[in-house]
Amino acid sequence: MQTIPEKHIKHVYDNRWATNDEERWCELPKLVALSRLGHFDTQQKLIDILKTINVAEQGDLLNLEQEIALLTLVEMARQGNLSLQAILTVFKIIKADDRGLEGNPSLIEWIGNIAPYKELPDEVKKFLFKELYRSPEEFDTLIAFKILARNTMHLSDNEKQRILLRVPWLRNTFNGVHTFAEGLGYLGCAGISTPNDITYLDEKIKPDITFSTEPNKLGVIQANDFETGIALGRIAQNSKLPKEVYERLFLFATNRLNIPNIEQVYKGLAQEKASIKAIIKRLAAASTTKARHVEIKIAIAQIGRQQVVVEQLRHYFNQETEPEKKIALGTILLDIEKQTEDRGCY
Repeated sequence: MQTIPEKHIKHVYDNRWATNDEERWCELPKLVALSRLGHFDTQQKLIDILKTINVAEQGDLLNLEQEIALLTLVEMARQGNLSLQAILTVFKIIKADDRGLEGNPSLIEWIGNIAPYKELPDEVKKFLFKELYRSPEEFDTLIAFKILARNTMHLSDNEKQRILLRVPWLRNTFNGVHTFAEGLGYLGCAGISTPNDITYLDEKIKPDITFSTEPNKLGVIQANDFETGIALGRIAQNSKLPKEVYERLFLFATNRLNIPNIEQVYKGLAQEKASIKAIIKRLAAASTTKARHVEIKIAIAQIGRQQVVVEQLRHYFNQETEPEKKIALGTILLDIEKQTEDRGCY
């Protein structure tokens, strides 16, 4: 399950956020566990917690209980157990907020997080498409685009076409904005990207420049190409990239080892199945430690949990005598063993 957001860790022992009903707090971990096992009666209790959200009184900062309820319901969506009532409960709060999609960020993010796993209710889709086709250059349009792009697997062909028809306008209006790039990446998850999308993203990444992931002295993280490269990696998982774009994406990965969601790039670079011999050949050809690291991650994505291939790899590991190659092969084996649930393109 996802971890509790850092912003709320400090509130665990803060009486301002504590409920007066101690039994309810003791009950919450049980609700989380039962909900993840698909118990629908416990889901209703989590929905009741969401109904306590009062933007007028608490602003955009949800209390810990509400945050845990949202996170748990995302897990239920991943398992295919989320009810439409949960979505409509959150949507009702969003719609009542005059700020629309630029309102409560936790609730907007939640809709986006469940979108890949659940068909959205008609009234939610109607609202999002209305926002998508707003005339003014407002950020609501981009937020709607990103959510709908994440929901593409559950949309009709007609609905997909409505999104694609809006992309050229979005590209011209929000050129260089990360949220637009993210949306293109999510369209790629559904395999409906165009060559223009690939060209746009490829022109935005600067793989030979190393960007810092840490804030500067003023506490500001400088503008970077992280989301753009991740989006290109998502597209690569379902669309074959031109050779030169593939090579630039590989260089991007070598210089962005620790950025969030970099595994999506590894999966994109692993778009073609490779034999064990080809993997070992690439490891041997890697000229730098960073390049070898990326090759290891690509190999892990290619091999997955294919037991026959893992056994072949173990054989090569046992036979290898060169220290660096043996370490690389051992790393692949260990990482495969440690692999948890693969959440796909999202």
